[in-house]
Amino acid sequence: MKRFLLVVMVLLLSMVSLAAEKVIFEDDFEDLDQWFPTTDQWLADYGALVFPEVGFGDIFAGEEDWANYAVECDILPLEYGVYGSVRLFLRMNELWHGYGVAFHPEGFLVHIFEGNWDKNLELMNADSPKFPAGKVFKVRAEVNKNIIKIFVNDKLIFEGKDEDDLYFEGMFGFRADHSACEIKNVKVYKL
Repeated sequence: MKRFLLVVMVLLLSMVSLAAEKVIFEDDFEDLDQWFPTTDQWLADYGALVFPEVGFGDIFAGEEDWANYAVECDILPLEYGVYGSVRLFLRMNELWHGYGVAFHPEGFLVHIFEGNWDKNLELMNADSPKFPAGKVFKVRAEVNKNIIKIFVNDKLIFEGKDEDDLYFEGMFGFRADHSACEIKNVKVYKL
């Protein structure tokens, strides 16, 4: 009987480990070796990715052929300029070609970008939850086939579909969009 129970436990543990999401990227921010910044204002500082002063700057990581994945991170908006936000980009190999979610003090926006910041399809523009400066929030953003899901503090705040199925694969990244921010605990999981 003890052997039978041992075999069952080994099988259960094996099944649980197979079902667990596989981490394909994480960073402790000792440096920015894994990142592709568009400006030198991004810093690795005390275990965080930091854009220290209000301004504009993009930074990307990952592989151009990543298809179905989830990005998790903690975002701390330090300060917003006029119309400022902190953006998370998904499946983007060229700036403004991919998906994005902008977190700002009055809510959030989800976009499909089509070549420029002002050429986009807005999937959602919501006034709740709000993302005030000085308050950390946990994000999980998933792209799986043509479905996009955004979770904040473990609560689903957006689920939508790219009806045109425009972007199949790409890197992830962040944009200080007339803001200053700090990003920690970045992990990407294969879905």
